[in-house]
Amino acid sequence: MFGILLWGLAATGYAAEAVYSASGSLPMLEPGVERRAINVPNIDTEHFEVGVYVGVLSVEDFGSNMLTGAHVAVHATEDFFLEGSIGSATVTDESFRTTGFGPFGTGTTVLDFYNLVLGYNLFPGQIFLGRSRTWTSAAYVVAGVGNSHISNDDYFTYVLGMGLRALPTDWLSLRVEARGHEMETNLLGRQKMSHNFEANFSIGVFF
Repeated sequence: MFGILLWGLAATGYAAEAVYSASGSLPMLEPGVERRAINVPNIDTEHFEVGVYVGVLSVEDFGSNMLTGAHVAVHATEDFFLEGSIGSATVTDESFRTTGFGPFGTGTTVLDFYNLVLGYNLFPGQIFLGRSRTWTSAAYVVAGVGNSHISNDDYFTYVLGMGLRALPTDWLSLRVEARGHEMETNLLGRQKMSHNFEANFSIGVFF
């Protein structure tokens, strides 16, 4: 039995040597697998987001009014982003006119603000719209500082907020957001901490 095995190995070696001698190289084994054409998807590398928003700004003691503004964000990582925003709203002192006191003189004034916040994406995920459509989404929080200008005075402002961002496409963003603006003012003739609330909806683009 052992002799038969040795004879088989020797025969195999002679056959391989004969093929190598005839062709000058070892034979190539061609796989019988059909190759498919593969399209490699483009990987998005957009880090900048620019958008505009509209909403409502509630100023303590002076009611709520329409707010408009714009924002620019830099998404440094998947978790953190840095954002600067500006906004403007008309503020009225109508509620004080019945008492004969009008802090704004003409009855209305404009509140302009700008701020810089650091954002953190808490819950990145997806929003499912039916069975065949999904949007990338993220719930996030922001915190930062800024400046509020009202009635010819500037006030240092602390900003805290949270929001939800959804991306119908890889370049379009929709956001719903709520922010609190905390500032110490003297609009009523005495120093007090003013707690102002903002709610807005924004649309933006990534590039």
